[in-house]
Amino acid sequence: MNRLVFALTVLAATSAKADLVLDFRSAAAISAFDNDVIGDTGGPFLDPMTGISATFTTRGFGGAGTAVNVTASSSLGVIGGTNNDRFDPNESWSFDADVDLQLTSIDFRLFGAGEQFTLTSTAWATSAFTPPTGGPVSFSSDGTTGTFVFSDNGSTDIFSLADLTGSGSIDIAVGTDLTLTFLGTGTDNATLDGLTFATISSVPEPSSLAFGLLLGLGCCASRRRRR
Repeated sequence: MNRLVFALTVLAATSAKADLVLDFRSAAAISAFDNDVIGDTGGPFLDPMTGISATFTTRGFGGAGTAVNVTASSSLGVIGGTNNDRFDPNESWSFDADVDLQLTSIDFRLFGAGEQFTLTSTAWATSAFTPPTGGPVSFSSDGTTGTFVFSDNGSTDIFSLADLTGSGSIDIAVGTDLTLTFLGTGTDNATLDGLTFATISSVPEPSSLAFGLLLGLGCCASRRRRR
């Protein structure tokens, strides 16, 4: 009996997750994303833990942006405006993926005092996340979109979303846009070093697995009685 309960408890997990890292300083990311315009794809990027490959598609730009610029020295920026290798104030990049994902962290470069990045998606339209207390991350939603705001705090350009509390799902469904926008003034500029996602690997529903397990146990018991 104890073994059966243990088995059913293990089967209750419905998904497995592992990290998929986009490092925009790497040769693979540079080759995949540099000079991408609307409709261009970057990838596939394989998650060796789950075997899931994700391909990302550029969906749009805001401000003076016309294309993505990715180099080892400056990471990912937007072509257009004052700087052709960085995000200028109010420039944005929109993209989506061809698999379900969760964003777990984001890493910026050249991020200075008073500057902010926002990350907006309809995936979080009805969510009510609470970032860790004291962290330079805030969240708001209005029923149409949900928006994270990342503010420079003078100590780190890496922001984790792994410790969110509150209600709603952090999942980003296939084909759902994410829009990253740089907020600054004057000649402010910044770039994106990387994104880390948790890939979601579906496994059979626990009810189906449990039924199969119980059926198998029943068959074994029946055979023993016949003997």
